Amino acid sequence: MDNIHSLRFFWPESVLTVAVLAMLVQDLIVRRSGWRVPSLVAGALFWLALTAAATWATPSTTTPLFGGLLQHDPLRLFFAWLFLGAAFLTVIIVPKSAQISPARLGEFIALLFALVLGMFLMASATDLLMIYLAVETVSLVSYVLTSFRRADRKANEAALKYVIYGGVASGVMLYGMSILYGLFGTTRVTGDGGIGAQLADVTSRLFMAQAFGGQPAAQLALVVAVIFVLAGVGYKIGFAVAIRFFFAAFERPLPGGGYAPITDLPWPAIIGIISAITMTLGNLTAIVQTNLKRMLAYSSIAHAGYLLMGLAAASTAGVQSILVYLIVYVLMNVGAFLVIIAVSRITGGEEITDFRGLGSKAPIAA
Repeated sequence: MDNIHSLRFFWPESVLTVAVLAMLVQDLIVRRSGWRVPSLVAGALFWLALTAAATWATPSTTTPLFGGLLQHDPLRLFFAWLFLGAAFLTVIIVPKSAQISPARLGEFIALLFALVLGMFLMASATDLLMIYLAVETVSLVSYVLTSFRRADRKANEAALKYVIYGGVASGVMLYGMSILYGLFGTTRVTGDGGIGAQLADVTSRLFMAQAFGGQPAAQLALVVAVIFVLAGVGYKIGFAVAIRFFFAAFERPLPGGGYAPITDLPWPAIIGIISAITMTLGNLTAIVQTNLKRMLAYSSIAHAGYLLMGLAAASTAGVQSILVYLIVYVLMNVGAFLVIIAVSRITGGEEITDFRGLGSKAPIAA
């Protein structure tokens, strides 16, 4: 589909782009402290509602956009609603937090919208370069949000570590993408001539079988490339990208439902091993933490391992389990952080010891 016609399906992203600029302008205009916060929250909710309306009005047909860089399909719509729901809950909760001052609330909301915009692009990207740009958009905004409290030394330290680890993950992901491009001569994941189409094509499969059978290095390169890309994406928590990349490029949908591997490589076993390592390391790291927010952050690594099990299943049920898990995970995280904010405003701390006796004092929150 040409670029002009693709704009019909690109309204949600267009609205979010305008929303980022509008929130920055509103932040400059509205200076009176008495109604500053309510007006910013109302403005944010208005733009979220407008984005939701644009998403609702978008046709539900599966359509490649902008020459195959993006794809509009039910998976994109699912993640769009998930991201909008998470953003809505964040806008409601953040003003109650003492860590975001009213003077900087407008900047925070603008960055939040930029983050959601990057996530929208991640959910629809079907080209390796577009995947990288979308993931890095989310990462760069995340770095800024992590260091949003400039006077907090711990926040600055966390942001610096995040930048270093994120840079390493980006390098690993780019290295894997370069291997895939060297093997297939294209950056397209789906569509005619894409990685998945080349692997599924009979002639290409015979060539791949001969190449991989006679040259173990080529087979190893494909495995390493996929692991590197999934590792980089997984670190950035881009499961919308992981689902589309894995199932579009390396699994073939069956007429009666489900998926079948395109190559003879044991992808479920490989992903299963990565999943087991990820969830084990994440849980072992989280269990020794004494700060609840830090514990939740490290536990997200373990949750990434649980989500990878859906990829290891290599089936329709596996994809559905990932989507359901993501909904529950978002609601759980929002609820957990809401309780932490409420309790920390009373106790003045976020350590586990500050929550002693919460079960008897506030059983619902506990």
